[in-house]
Amino acid sequence: MKTFKTLFTALSVLTLSSGLHAQSLNDAQREADTRLQTSVQSLADLRAQVREEKLPLARELTALQETVRELAREAERAQRLADNSQVDLDSLRESVRLRRDEQVYVGNLLAEYGRAVDARLEPSEIPLLRERLTRVLAMDIEDTDVDPADRMAAHLDLIGLGMERTRDLLGGKVIPGRGVGRDGSVRPGKFVHIGPMVLFAADGGEFAGLAQRGSTDEAAILPVGRGAFDSGIRNLATSGAGVIPLDPTLGNALALAEIEETFLEHIAKGGVWIFPILGFAAVSFFVGLFKAFELFTMPKARPKSWSTIFALLSEGKRQEALSEANQVPGPAGKILSEGIRHFDADPELIEEIQYEVVMEAKPKIMRLLPMISITAAVAPLLGLLGTVTGMINTFKMIQVFGTGDARQLSSGISEALITTEFGLIVAIPSLILYAFLSRTAKGYIADLDKLSVSFINGVKKLRQQQVSKTAA
Repeated sequence: MKTFKTLFTALSVLTLSSGLHAQSLNDAQREADTRLQTSVQSLADLRAQVREEKLPLARELTALQETVRELAREAERAQRLADNSQVDLDSLRESVRLRRDEQVYVGNLLAEYGRAVDARLEPSEIPLLRERLTRVLAMDIEDTDVDPADRMAAHLDLIGLGMERTRDLLGGKVIPGRGVGRDGSVRPGKFVHIGPMVLFAADGGEFAGLAQRGSTDEAAILPVGRGAFDSGIRNLATSGAGVIPLDPTLGNALALAEIEETFLEHIAKGGVWIFPILGFAAVSFFVGLFKAFELFTMPKARPKSWSTIFALLSEGKRQEALSEANQVPGPAGKILSEGIRHFDADPELIEEIQYEVVMEAKPKIMRLLPMISITAAVAPLLGLLGTVTGMINTFKMIQVFGTGDARQLSSGISEALITTEFGLIVAIPSLILYAFLSRTAKGYIADLDKLSVSFINGVKKLRQQQVSKTAA
């Protein structure tokens, strides 16, 4: 009964809850429908607003896109202009660089031309042109501190100087100056330029001749024709007319005659190393003469003496054979004497004794020959040493004075080669002399060996004859 009441109570509560829940769902449905209608109306209003605003916005978007395309075209045009400007700028820079290189090249050519003109200046032209040349040569083409206009003006002045000098030389020009005579006296006078030839006549008439550039800036005057043309040169210098010598070699013949030197002068140019070479040459020469005389006067065993000695030995006359051997001079007589003294010994022992005599004589025969061989080996080395020393001195001169005067450099180089020349001159004959004398000495020693072998063979033959007689 109690259980039934409990179940009835639970069922009543459940029924009441279901009724309440159904009422809540209906309220919620009505509220949802209301919101949905409101949202649908809002969406319709919004769509209407979008339809109204879409066309103006589309027009505005089209206008903006057109503006962007125009700006893009302008940016492209600006980029092309910038690229073209960059290309033009690079082209201008390249053009400037090429013009700069051309300027440097032309400047170097003109500087080289200026140095060549400076090297070819005659002594009479040095006071007139050296200052202008020095000013141009002092402008380094790479020096950025020098105004390009000043450099160009200096180069134009150099070109004008060269043209003026050429015109003056072609037309003939008289320049006052000083000349140095053959005796070393310095006299004032006049230089006459006729093309490549320069003549000089002293004012006092002391000397006249061909002017050449010496080791200094003073002109060295070479007489022409032993004074036959002096009056003509003087007349040409004073009045502009005269009979003068014509040298078709442009002075080369006189220059060659001027540099001719004696043998002693040639030796003196070799420097300090020429004296050891000449000392070795003298030693080799006198030793060669002595050894040639000694070798060709050394006595040899004559066939007659050799046959007489063996005839006496075959007859048993040993003492007479020894006396005959003692009369033979030189090592050959000693070889025969030692062989006769030990005639009764074994042939091998006799051979050894005679070999000792040959070995004793060999140093005397070969003495002093190594001195000639040493000369042949040392002389070229001394010559090379002198050449190296001379070249070092020449390069020192180049470092101090430059390479403007090629004649001075060639003179220094030729002087440096003189030691090599004399080294070879001494070495070649010394080598030939040593070969000849050494061959002669070895031939003499070979003759002594042959004499010893012949004596041994004779001893063996005599003993065989004695054995044959005894057996018979």
